[in-house]
Amino acid sequence: MNTNGFAAEATGALAQAPGIVLRQTELAEVHVLWLLVALAIACWALVRARASNRGITRAFAVVAGGYFLGVIVLGLVSFRTLQELSLENGIIEWLTAHCLLIGCVMAAFLAVRQGLRREPCPSAAALAVVLFWAWGRELAWGLAFLGRRLGYSRNLFRWRAYAGVGYFEKFRKSEGLVPDAASLYAAHWVFAGLVFGTLAVLAVYVLRHRRRFVRELRELIGTINGRYFLVGVVGYGSAQVLGEMFEWISKSEAARQWHVAQGVLGHRVVDEPIELWAAACLLMSAVMLIRSFRRPPPEPAACGE
Repeated sequence: MNTNGFAAEATGALAQAPGIVLRQTELAEVHVLWLLVALAIACWALVRARASNRGITRAFAVVAGGYFLGVIVLGLVSFRTLQELSLENGIIEWLTAHCLLIGCVMAAFLAVRQGLRREPCPSAAALAVVLFWAWGRELAWGLAFLGRRLGYSRNLFRWRAYAGVGYFEKFRKSEGLVPDAASLYAAHWVFAGLVFGTLAVLAVYVLRHRRRFVRELRELIGTINGRYFLVGVVGYGSAQVLGEMFEWISKSEAARQWHVAQGVLGHRVVDEPIELWAAACLLMSAVMLIRSFRRPPPEPAACGE
C-alpha cells in the first residue's frame, strides 16, 4: 500500500481525468471500529462452533470462491467502482488490516495461555509475530488507525532514520505527509521498539522451547492451521510482488506517455483483493490453531454407571 507522493499525484490526476470520477471511499473511525468488532465476533463464533474443521474449511472455500467471482464480475461491470473500493482507507484495506490484527491477538492469546498452563506453543508465538509484522506494514503504508498514522516500516532498517529528526524532515517532504517530522520520528521509534522488542521476546521463547518448535515446524504442513498459514504467506507475498511490479511498470516512460495515473491505480484492483484473501487465510490459521487446543466435551456417562 504505497502512498508516496507519486501515487498521490497520480490519484489526483485520475480523479480529474475526463469521464473518470473517484468518490471518497474512506471509512469513518466509527465504521472502522464496528467492522473490527463484527469480524472479532465472527472469529469467536468460529472458534466456539461445533462444526468440524473440514466443514469450516469447505465453507471458507465457498466464500473465497464467491469473493473472487464477485471481484471479477465487479471489475467487468464497473471497473471504476472496484478501483474506488481498493483505494487507501477503503473497506478492502481495512478488512485486510483487521484480519491481521485479530489473528495476531488470537495467536498471542494462545501462546500466553499455553505458557501459563506449562504447555508451551512456540508456533503460536511465531504466528503472532508474522501477523503483527504484516499488520504493521498495512498501517505503515498509509492506513490511519484511531485518527493518525503509525510508524513507517520502510524506515525500520534505514539506520539514518535513528540518528535524528532531520531524516524525517526530508522524508515528510518527499512523501507529502501531514504530520511534522518530530511526530514521525517518535512514531518511528515506537514502531521499531514494538517490532524489535516482539522479535526479542519470540527469540527467547523459541530458544527456551527450541525442540518443541522444531517438531511443530516439521508437523506444520500436516496440520490444517499450517496449510492455512502457508497459503496465506504465499498469497500475501504474491500480492506484494504484483504490487511492486505494477508500480515499476507505472513509472516507466511508456506508462507516462499512456496515462500514468491509470497505470498506478490499476494495480490496486489486482493486489488489494489478493491481500485481503491472504490475510483471511492467515486469520483462519489462528482460528484453527486455537480450535486444535480446545478440549472436546466429556462423553456423557452411560446409564447405571
